[in-house]
Amino acid sequence: MLCSTRRKLLWVGGTVLFFAFAVISPGHVQAQEAIRFCDVPTTLPRGTPLPNYSPALCFEYSGLKQESYVIKAYLLEATSGNFFCASNQLCGDAFNPKAVFPIDNRDGTKSAGKLVVVRQMDVFDYLSFLWVADLHNQAGNKAASATQSANSTTNKAPVLNAIGNKGAAVGQLLEFVVSASDPDGDAVNLSAQNLPTGATFDAASGKFRWPSPVAGTYPDILFKATQAGPIPLSDAELITIIVSPPLASVSAASFSGASLASESIAVAFGSNLATGTQVATTLPLPTSLAGAQVLVKDSAGTERLAPLFFAAPGQINYQIPPGIVTGAATITVSNGNTAVGFGTTQIEVVAPGLFAANASGQGVAAAYALRVKAGGSQTTDPVAQFDTAQSKFVSVPIDLGPESDQVFLVLFGTGIRFRSALSAVTAKIGGVDAQVMFAGPQGGFVGLDQVNLLIPRSLAGRGEVDVTLIVNGKLANTVKVNIK
Repeated sequence: MLCSTRRKLLWVGGTVLFFAFAVISPGHVQAQEAIRFCDVPTTLPRGTPLPNYSPALCFEYSGLKQESYVIKAYLLEATSGNFFCASNQLCGDAFNPKAVFPIDNRDGTKSAGKLVVVRQMDVFDYLSFLWVADLHNQAGNKAASATQSANSTTNKAPVLNAIGNKGAAVGQLLEFVVSASDPDGDAVNLSAQNLPTGATFDAASGKFRWPSPVAGTYPDILFKATQAGPIPLSDAELITIIVSPPLASVSAASFSGASLASESIAVAFGSNLATGTQVATTLPLPTSLAGAQVLVKDSAGTERLAPLFFAAPGQINYQIPPGIVTGAATITVSNGNTAVGFGTTQIEVVAPGLFAANASGQGVAAAYALRVKAGGSQTTDPVAQFDTAQSKFVSVPIDLGPESDQVFLVLFGTGIRFRSALSAVTAKIGGVDAQVMFAGPQGGFVGLDQVNLLIPRSLAGRGEVDVTLIVNGKLANTVKVNIK
């Protein structure tokens, strides 16, 4: 080999440095070992992690000496420079995650070439990556290296479904389910913090359960949905739970609490509901009386203040707010900023109730008789009166009069107006079918409904009889009238 040695002087800060370098004739230059990626994924699929991902990696190498080499390929997280380890987590071990591909050039036939391999690995979808390929010689030294940047598809955060603040009654079970979804289909873990004493949260099912709530306000209860993975995204919501004395809401007509209907008149019973006694004197009805307000939250999560008729410490008469949707609803009575009563009810399309004269939902109907004579003239007669000797309402016999008269029983109720059709309303007086002439809003009083029945003349002389009403298949409470 033709070779000569040259020297060169370099003056640096008063010191002479000698550099010697060899000059090799062009015909005998040894090729430099090199490696590069000829093909590698630059957009990685989603996964947190995505198991069993097996991309094809292509390397081109050249300048190999007549010895054995290995290519060590691995993946770095581009921001931190950390490696992905076998546990699918980022770590600092440079060798654990490497895939090793041997090249045997001891016979000199593979000094240059292409190697295509498949590597099984897990990737995470919210990081920028760097592919690295190191070419190591037989002595274990790195002879060359290549890099190629890559990115995964954009990761989206999980979505925690809205929970909202909760109300509960003292000593009554409170439970609800927390749920979440991920736009990319990633696994989501649920968690909760700052739970009230005695409450539990099952992360697997998302169920919150508090068997016996204690009165008070419990703020800053945190529910969180978190992706699996080394750098997880999350979504969270803080809620407040208010535990109040129990509240019972019933129909103001029937005093049944099975269900209530939109725009119907209801009564809430509790304790210390209002600071005094107050009756509404204006229209539209106020939403606050004697310091009390009634908040109704429907199954869609919409909250509305209820119009109030009357408020007292133990009772509030209110209207179920117009527009409320069917399903489970919560009713919270507050006085100032303090919740003083909490209850639940079921909102139905109709919840028929008939008013009784004694305001108990039983006994003589709160009604009147309308007489239409042959000539078209009309008169009204009472069907109930208060008997001072008995201290109660008693029935007044309805005289059906001559055959030419038509006598109608005009009943008052609530929860009837949204009947599907007039034909869906049926009635009996004394067990005899009575033609329903009208069933709908009374028109002069908020929430009040009216039902007009033609009294069958065959009932003459029957005395006191029951009146039954069915609306959309739902039976109202039974009231009484007296037929002379």
